[in-house]
Amino acid sequence: MSYKFKKPLYSVLILILILLINVIFWGLNRAYYNQLQTQLNISEKTGISESGLQNITEKLIGYLTLQEDNLYILEEVGGETRQIFNQREIDHMIDVKNLFLLSYGIIFLLIAIFITRVVLLNKRNEMYKMYEEVKLSFLITIGLSIIAFVIFRTNFDWFWEVFHEVFFFNDLYLLNPQTDILIQMMPLQFFLSISQRVLLSFGIMHFFILLITKIGAVRYDKKNRSRHS
Repeated sequence: MSYKFKKPLYSVLILILILLINVIFWGLNRAYYNQLQTQLNISEKTGISESGLQNITEKLIGYLTLQEDNLYILEEVGGETRQIFNQREIDHMIDVKNLFLLSYGIIFLLIAIFITRVVLLNKRNEMYKMYEEVKLSFLITIGLSIIAFVIFRTNFDWFWEVFHEVFFFNDLYLLNPQTDILIQMMPLQFFLSISQRVLLSFGIMHFFILLITKIGAVRYDKKNRSRHS
């Protein structure tokens, strides 16, 4: 395969890697979860105390990071101690955990690919290619980010529905906001805020990686020239 075709392929893989890293970071960010729960008055809406919400959040994130085996959580709701999640909610979280596990695997695989690629490019004195790939990836990111920003501002519920239809193969995500704690704890506004954070940090991280690879390519080129002068 010629580099003409390899370049956009590597650029897309770079984009996927940076995006997944940011999704995982914000998707498992306990502090931001707690901040959003306070901003959205989740305690009042669910009848669960702030400390109770923090405990549930801790166990949810623990479940997604394989630190918890199950989601059997007892907590006080409206003055009555009860099991927080019903079977439908638990089954949906199993699907969510599987998506996270897939993301972990893709991240580790892509990191291995790019470590190998850097080593090979270094041996071939072609480090400039890495910068070219990151630059193309960043340009694609700018375009996608503009589209995502417009969608988030105008019709996020449509985006969220399409996301679930693409990544989930059942309707377990269709929860009842009147009775299901999971959707009460994480309403649409909750996910909109997290998605906006992901989009922002995704662009910033991508930009800094572009700068780093640019500086690295320039320094490597100068060093390589001095060796052969």
